[in-house]
Amino acid sequence: MSVQQVLDDCEVRERLVSHIEDSGVNGFFSMQIGRNGFKMLHGEIDALTFMFYDGLAGRYLEKMLANDHRIYLVSQYIDLLSSRNLSMSTLEVGTGTGGQTMRSLNAMSRDGVE
Repeated sequence: MSVQQVLDDCEVRERLVSHIEDSGVNGFFSMQIGRNGFKMLHGEIDALTFMFYDGLAGRYLEKMLANDHRIYLVSQYIDLLSSRNLSMSTLEVGTGTGGQTMRSLNAMSRDGVE
């Protein structure tokens, strides 16, 4: 089926959207943002309020940060910084869901964090 056929057929398009939403948190998040993107851009709805309503962004970020491949470079960078400066102070600003906090602390601690 071509892209044009999907665009032209409302039923096919809705089945595709449902399939993507049901595929997991990434698909659900993407479809919700896609459905409401114009409203966010035009100021009809507040983007942060929308994304954090009902834990939508939290679930997405939790899934994203659980993927070691996605955060590997950040963890390596934090590890290098903290190993070169043992008395380094850190300040976490705008933590949102705090999903990166534990990974950052683990990267700074050779013994792990409990």
